[in-house]
Amino acid sequence: MDLDTQGWIVGAVIAAVALVLLALALMVVVRRRMAVRDRSEALRERFGNEYDATVARLGVKQGEAELDKRTRRYGDMELERVSPGSRDELSERWKELQYRFVEDPAYSVRESEHLVSGLMRERGFPDGGFDTRASALSMAHPELADSYREAYATFRSTEDGNTTVTQMFEAMRQYRDLFETLLERPKREEGIEGSSPPRELAPHGSEH
Repeated sequence: MDLDTQGWIVGAVIAAVALVLLALALMVVVRRRMAVRDRSEALRERFGNEYDATVARLGVKQGEAELDKRTRRYGDMELERVSPGSRDELSERWKELQYRFVEDPAYSVRESEHLVSGLMRERGFPDGGFDTRASALSMAHPELADSYREAYATFRSTEDGNTTVTQMFEAMRQYRDLFETLLERPKREEGIEGSSPPRELAPHGSEH
């Protein structure tokens, strides 16, 4: 075999090896992209709107990492049921806060946060501050996590006196949805209902 033939064979072998390596590299890339896509789809299916809210707030990479962290930390969280006696007591307290809203909406919002956070502790949610509660809630009830953040923001702003009646009314509706879900009973057709406050609560649209 002459040198030209040997060189051609060696070149063909090198080219074949390069093609194999290229094909393997492409397979790795494709599999990684599929894994990322499957991971994203799994997180989106698990968290629903909370996935969109978290990604919008943190970006895709950091947002999905945050949701992965929540899954590892709270995925096995077991919640306790509320006893009948406690359920009745909490329900009465909630009715009181709804009635009190007319004369002192800021008080009702503040006490609603305390009522809900206490109920979360009773159910077995971790007691590590608001961020911890919201993260754990996003595992148990992801559809309520973002509205809880909004209600909590209103709760915080009542301390500065910069909250309108309309905003506080909306916060009470958000707290109600969370309260009813955590208490595990149907929503009652009374109190804070509808999409806008009664006229007597906001005679000029949005004043305190």
